[in-house]
Parts: sequence; C-alpha cells; structure tokens
Amino acid sequence: MNAASVLRRVTARFDPGWLLALLVTGYVILATDTWHVPTPDGPLLVPLWEALVGFTCVLWLAVRRGITPVAYIAIAAIWGILLTDSTNFTSQALRDLHIYLKAGQHFIDGQAVYLTEPLRARPGDLSNYPFLYPPLTLPAFALLSPFPWPLVDAAWLAASTAIAVWSLRRFGLSWRWTLAALLWPPFMQGLYVGNVMVPLVALFAAAPFARRAAGLAVAPVFKIYSAITTLWLIREGRLLELAVGGAFVVFVALATLPMVGVGLWSDWLKGLGLYRESQPVLPNSLYGIGLPHYAPEWLWLLVATVVVVLALMARGREGLTRLGLATVIASPSLYAHGFVVATPAYLSLRSVWLWTAIAITGVAPGLGWWLAIALLIASWYVPALRRSSTREELHPLADVLEPWPEVVEEAARAKAARRVGTQPGLEPTSGAGQESEAAG
Repeated sequence: MNAASVLRRVTARFDPGWLLALLVTGYVILATDTWHVPTPDGPLLVPLWEALVGFTCVLWLAVRRGITPVAYIAIAAIWGILLTDSTNFTSQALRDLHIYLKAGQHFIDGQAVYLTEPLRARPGDLSNYPFLYPPLTLPAFALLSPFPWPLVDAAWLAASTAIAVWSLRRFGLSWRWTLAALLWPPFMQGLYVGNVMVPLVALFAAAPFARRAAGLAVAPVFKIYSAITTLWLIREGRLLELAVGGAFVVFVALATLPMVGVGLWSDWLKGLGLYRESQPVLPNSLYGIGLPHYAPEWLWLLVATVVVVLALMARGREGLTRLGLATVIASPSLYAHGFVVATPAYLSLRSVWLWTAIAITGVAPGLGWWLAIALLIASWYVPALRRSSTREELHPLADVLEPWPEVVEEAARAKAARRVGTQPGLEPTSGAGQESEAAG
C-alpha cells in the first residue's frame, strides 16, 4: 500500500469536526490565559481547564471506546463553564437586586434615586451603581426594601430560579438539561447578581403561546431595548396583545404618578443622560461587552438596525428567536445575563455548532463572545449550521426539533378542535372545544 492510498484512507476517516474542536481549544486558551480561579490569587484557569478536560476525555474513552468532536467540545465547554462560574462566588452577591432595593429605600426616604452627576470611578460597593429603571417601578421596590434583606434575597433568588426553570422548559429542554442550563454563565450570572433580566425571560418564553404575548410590551419598562421584540407582535398581527401590554404599562405609570410625581420622571431622563456620559469613563463597567465598547456608536446603531430588519424577514417562532438575538446586539450595556433571550437561537443550532457557541460564551466574557453572535446570525442563512434532525449527539433538545415545542402541540390541538367543529352535521360537544379554537 503506497503513501497516497494511506493518506486517502486516513482522510476519508477523518472527521472535520476535529478542526473545529482544535479552534475551540485555542479560543479557550487565548481567552483565559490570564484568568485565575476562583480568585486572582488562585491557580490559572487555563492549565486547570486543560487538565480537567484531558482527564474527562480519558475517562470518556475508557467507557465509550471512542470520542467524537461533539463530545469533546461539550466536555471543553462544560469545564469552562464550571470554572468560570467559580469566579462569580467571590464577587458581590445579589448586587443588582440591592441596587433596586436601595432605590426603593431612597424613594421612601425622599433621597435622590437617580444619578445627579456623572460617575468618575467604580464604586467599592457594587450595589451603589446607579438605578436606571423608570419611576413607575419604584413603588414595587419600595414595598420590598423595608423587609429584612436576607429574606428578600432568598425570595428573589428562589422566584428567579423557578421562573428560569419554567422558561427553559417552555423552550423545550428536559428537566436534566434545564438544571444544566442554569450553570451557563448568562443564567448563572443573572441569578447570582439578582438581575431582573432572568425573571423577564419568562415574558419572552411565553410570547408564542396563544394570548400570552402581551408581556413583550411590558419588558421594555426594565430593558428599553427589549422593545425590539414587540415588533414581532406587529409582524404577526397580534395587535390586541400589543395593546393590552401597552395599556397595562400606561395604567401602572398613571397609577403610580401621584406617588412618584412628574419630577422623578424628569430626574430619570437626566440620569440616563448622565449614565451615557459616564460610559466612556468606565467602559468595562458600564458598557460591559456591548458593541459600543468596541465600535463607534454609529456603527453599533447601523449593525443593530440591519440585524433587526433581517430578523423581521422571518415569521412565527423563528422570527421571535431572531428578534431575541437582535436585542442582545442592540443593548447599549451588555453583560452575560443579557444573552438569556438568545437561548432559542442557540438551541436552533446543529449540535456541534451549539456546543461551540456555548464554549465561546462559557468563559471570559469579552469581545470573543461576539463570535457566538456572528455564528448565530450566520445560521439564518447557512442550513448546515442549523438543527435538521433529532438524531444529533448531545443536543439539549433531544427528540424535539425546534424550540417552543409546546406551541406546535397547542396549534395542533386548536386545529383538531376546528376540524371537529366544522365537520358537516357536527357541533362542538363542549365549551372545551370552543376554548381550544379560541386559543389558536
């Protein structure tokens, strides 16, 4: 057998996925070459990650008698996630929740709630970062702030975790994968700091279901850029739900106006301006990994606009999935927890690409995370990147092809009910049939 035939045989058996696995390995090493776990005085993340990945691969080979690129990338991603998560626990817990509670306390005491001058330095107590939500939210936080904060912390964390679990289940994950997904830095960081983004993901997860999309119009109260997802309601002709959500926000704003007054609304707008003025001074803290940290504002706005327009070309669940990703891109301040609404976009990827995207966003938040965003956008136009079979190895959706599988089941039930109700000579036998038809 000559060398050429040997090379052809080896090439025929070589899985090109290993090239991707090599790139993922290189990315993790480069992205975390200066990271220590769990504290800056601890061991370097990279040698520790390499050792744990290598040991796990050896065990995998011993049990499975072989390893695929998908399995290797998944192992690499999981160890990167666990080591990155360990660094969270040495930072200030529930700091975002405490920002909200302090705002409520300041409101009760008649103190300034919003920024009165630009930030010039990172506060030692991270719960002293500015409160950015509009005045209509203050009465709710004012109700919470007088209670013992450890009690509020526990209740908030429990409620946020339950809501995250509910949302992940709606996206189509099994209980096992749901619990694993909570370790992914976007969810883990959001839960650890107590950010409102984790509870808000439930409004996004509920949107495709019949008569449950009004929450999309409520989310922008807390995250203004979430208004992008309300375009889906217009695209789908669900204007009643848009009106209901909008009316609810207006009602709350008017109901709380006698408590907060017009002055606080003016202070809020001034505070937002001062925050924008502060961002170039403290880019790492106030931009996070948002695109304005790395690119001129005009370019960020152009990219965000183009992505929104492209996202609107799709309909149904796919359109909502794309707009969820668009909100990540349009965020002027982006942190790991901002990626939770991109979960369905991740789940739409083929297994090897899904785990690649998870590996990228499993370690060292930074500019490199935009590689995952680029991959997700590319999947809109490259079928090879997208999930097309339920037989993929280690895909969290398992035997479900697309996110939001219960929406398909709901539509099927409604269609069956309509079919029964419209057959000649037949009438719906109960009010349940009529309710199913309305749900469609």
